[in-house]
Amino acid sequence: MFGMRNVRGARGGGADRGAGELEALFPDIIRLMSGVREVVHRDLDLSYNQYKTLAALRAGGALTLDALRRELRVAASTASEMVERLVRLGLVRRTVPAENRRTLRLEVSPRGERYLAGLEAGLIDNYRRLLGELAPRDRERLLEAFRAIRDVLGGRGSGHPGA
Repeated sequence: MFGMRNVRGARGGGADRGAGELEALFPDIIRLMSGVREVVHRDLDLSYNQYKTLAALRAGGALTLDALRRELRVAASTASEMVERLVRLGLVRRTVPAENRRTLRLEVSPRGERYLAGLEAGLIDNYRRLLGELAPRDRERLLEAFRAIRDVLGGRGSGHPGA
């Protein structure tokens, strides 16, 4: 695995043992999550990154390109390219606030809001379908696992572990 040393054979416990287990599990998890993403996002006309951009703009309100870039954790050129595509599709609009003519604000357009609402309704239906295929106990185990992932990793970007 790129950037990780092979620690599967490491003796002892703690972080080394956990890192080895994570290294062994990670390829399977990524493969499985890609399969889930294909099922859940199959009706998505945008790339996943474009969807994330729209969702970030909706959650953050009107953002500058730099604020959006930080939120998405991407290079400025990447954020700019994604925004440009979404503007061309009429899903995002750029405005210049009267109080600061040098600032460009980005926000989801009314068409973008309608698009997101329809998309999210479809995503929820796909999640229901996916979960409905599982036995009740497996469904609960999956939800518990995702809650644990969110709780453990959720605060990593904020500098507050587990927050």
